[in-house]
Amino acid sequence: RLYVLAPMQTDAVEARQAYNRAEALGVGPLAFPDHLNRPQIVTRIGENKIQTAVFDNWAEPLQGNFQRVLAENLALLRSTLKDIHRIELEVLRFDAEMQGEAVLTVRWELIDARGRQLLPKRRAVYRQRVADANYDAIVAAMSLALADFSRDLAAEIATLP
Repeated sequence: RLYVLAPMQTDAVEARQAYNRAEALGVGPLAFPDHLNRPQIVTRIGENKIQTAVFDNWAEPLQGNFQRVLAENLALLRSTLKDIHRIELEVLRFDAEMQGEAVLTVRWELIDARGRQLLPKRRAVYRQRVADANYDAIVAAMSLALADFSRDLAAEIATLP
């Protein structure tokens, strides 16, 4: 079984316009933990133990899927682009417990076109309850955590002069 993160839901017209805006967003570089960037979906069992799924895999590398969905979400949330900013990210944690919650821990900063830092580096944690003990629910919760981060990031971008 193959899975991908899902962008925020919207209608077809908004999605088409957002796709065009996403091309102009500089999302990256993105640092991603090696233990997560593998074909198998990783779940957490306790604080120091993880396990990989046997039959449930990512349809594409998770790092690239995360980056693409984040760009799509930001494009949906921003009606106009003021300037092109680069978003540098470091994902510290992005996994879920089978009967718990999905957790995204990320550090990020906004850089302007001249390479200047626009805001101090931020760190945030997003949690979404996993609705059921299966991989469909895990991936859905991970997508929601990424959507929450996207909303907060878009709000920060909106405050820039």
